Amino acid sequence: RLLKAELPFLLDAGDAALALGQLQELVQRMRDGSSQRGDNATGATMATPCQRLHALRILSHVALVTGHSEVAVAEIRAALAEELPCGETAGTMRTRLCSLLGRHHAAEGRVGAAAAAFEMARSCSTVDQDSVAANLDAGLLAIARSDCGAAANHFAKAATSASAVMATAGGDGAGISPAIADMAEELVAAENNLAVCRLYGRKLREAIQGLEALVRRDPVLYLRPSLAQNLTALYEFTTDTANRRAALREVVTAFMLEDIDPKICEHLGAG
Repeated sequence: RLLKAELPFLLDAGDAALALGQLQELVQRMRDGSSQRGDNATGATMATPCQRLHALRILSHVALVTGHSEVAVAEIRAALAEELPCGETAGTMRTRLCSLLGRHHAAEGRVGAAAAAFEMARSCSTVDQDSVAANLDAGLLAIARSDCGAAANHFAKAATSASAVMATAGGDGAGISPAIADMAEELVAAENNLAVCRLYGRKLREAIQGLEALVRRDPVLYLRPSLAQNLTALYEFTTDTANRRAALREVVTAFMLEDIDPKICEHLGAG
């Protein structure tokens, strides 16, 4: 829901290519605003590191969907090439950018490039290598290598660690810090990927229960379009598909989750 005003196409899905162009322009304006640091930056958009990272993540997704992966790769590499100020924040941002680059490559099946990017992330990180991000990265790399068993183990560890952080954080989706919001996003990614691994392991019930349990904890914070899509897809393998889809649609309506298209909750074969 971050940057909703800057990214209206997330609410009203339009032409994907146009969306990609808008996103790339936004990312570049953010970079200009960050480098010029003043009011004279024509057309620049001042943004926090978390906001820039969030925009790059969405750019990665849209670039993959539209088949223009190189657009996201170029923008992530441009962000990495910036001369960041010294300190823990700069190191954390560089680690996250390398991780994002690795995840992007993993999603497109470029195992070598993904492994190299994840190694860069590890080399510039001062955090525990068994952290949420490290386990999530390792899981995505294992998926790219078609090792679903190893991937499931990493995703389960990432989900458990992220859940522990969120449990101690308190607050709700509207009042949490950017760092905790980022951790919530990592938790959703871990649970989503774990559910897919469970499905491949013929553990449909566990896959559904894991995602539903996360939604029940905080629908506003955790029920994202990607999670709703996964749940809807998993429901197709059950005997009470219609009832489960209807219940999910009621949650979306009750909590006014405007970034979730109601059509996501419809039958996959519906026109």
